[in-house]
Amino acid sequence: MNEHRRAPVVQVLGVGSQHGTDAVGWLAVKALQDTGFAGHFPDGLVALSICDSPAQLPLLAAGARLVIVVDALAGAGEPGTVTRLDPQALARNAAPASSHDLGTVQMLLLLEAVHDCRTLLFGIGVGTAVVTPGQPTGSQLVETALEPLRAALEGCIRSAPETGQPLAKDKLP
Repeated sequence: MNEHRRAPVVQVLGVGSQHGTDAVGWLAVKALQDTGFAGHFPDGLVALSICDSPAQLPLLAAGARLVIVVDALAGAGEPGTVTRLDPQALARNAAPASSHDLGTVQMLLLLEAVHDCRTLLFGIGVGTAVVTPGQPTGSQLVETALEPLRAALEGCIRSAPETGQPLAKDKLP
């Protein structure tokens, strides 16, 4: 029997791979799942998922009105720094930085056009893209970034017109 589940209003997706610091997006969303982040909002408002490749984004984002992607960000800021990025500005100012046919930014813009949703991108600084001795591991970066990421996501979700009011059951710890 096929169960029909209602799509969340806000879908938070951790993207990346299992390799090195590229796992930061996955690890961050897993940490948010483990700490019950979605449970601080009304049922069905927020869902957290892991995305193996940009090609999976349309399926995972289907029906959501706001899609927030968390990914590793090489070469920008201190390792563990959380940065909100504008997919529109990134698309205007840079060539695709992905080994996939469509990179994450291009896929987010496609989602906006096809699914009629809004997208946000949060990067967690991982230092240089080349792994060097002494560079923090993905888990260490997530440990540093988790609280700032949680606060940034909460702020975006609370202020997003797509979510309506009231947004949170209680104040997040």
